[in-house]
Amino acid sequence: MDGVLVDSEKMYDECWRLASKDFGLDAASMIRLRRKCIGINRSDTEKILSENVKALDPKKFYDSTESYAEKLKLEKKYFASECLSFLKMRNYVLFLASSNSKKYAVKKMAELGLLEFFLPDRMIFSDDVKNAKPAPDIYAECVRRLGFASCECAAVEDSPSGIRSAYDAGLKTVMIPDIIEPDFEIKGKCDLILSNLKDLCDNVELDVKI
Repeated sequence: MDGVLVDSEKMYDECWRLASKDFGLDAASMIRLRRKCIGINRSDTEKILSENVKALDPKKFYDSTESYAEKLKLEKKYFASECLSFLKMRNYVLFLASSNSKKYAVKKMAELGLLEFFLPDRMIFSDDVKNAKPAPDIYAECVRRLGFASCECAAVEDSPSGIRSAYDAGLKTVMIPDIIEPDFEIKGKCDLILSNLKDLCDNVELDVKI
């Protein structure tokens, strides 16, 4: 969801900047720390905060960022609706795999008109697995629910943690980088690296194999 279908990463940067100001923290340093949290769930983010910022209550800080997130406008990523519609028309089976909580993700997807592309039993969230991304659990559960072999499935991700999760679960991987460009390790785990969702549809149209 975040960074692939929903243009949320820059918004989250702003949320962390505003929360940092409230807590008397250096915003630039906190936003750099947020880069380590992209694609992972709340509990792991709070752990990173606790380990890196002394005398900070990570729960209160996270709550503050969430409060700002509710106030700021969220937009779809370029070509998100068109891409999902295109893939459905091509009879691709779509499955949403998000590190967000179900309550938050479903609300935001519905507000942006993206929820309609996913059946209720073809969505999975951080609440549904023991270990969130970058652990492979979330994608392994996707594959199990779909009944396909992992090599028959492809994950579209924007973050290194998401790519690691899908790769370790045995899926093909397509990366559309958002605010973090892939390093040498992540490039080695990607079957395709594209610029945007329009490029993904163009590759499908050309029947490019991944």
